[in-house]
Amino acid sequence: MNIKGIVFNEWYILFIVLFIIALVLNYYYSKKQKDLLMLNLQALELNLQLQEESIKRLEIQQQELKLLIDIYKDNLVKIKI
Repeated sequence: MNIKGIVFNEWYILFIVLFIIALVLNYYYSKKQKDLLMLNLQALELNLQLQEESIKRLEIQQQELKLLIDIYKDNLVKIKI
């Protein structure tokens, strides 16, 4: 087929069709990848919140242990007396 001096054969048409398909697939998978990255970011934010809560619980447990140690020391002193 000859249109205005440009020769189109089956290979050129196939190449153009495949190129358009590749562009569409690239757009689709890029969008999916963006969605997955956003979900990953949300998961990381939730993980950070859980870590912060865990740190708070550990600090409370540390204070409780200090109080128990103080009570134990006081009881030892009372027993010695």
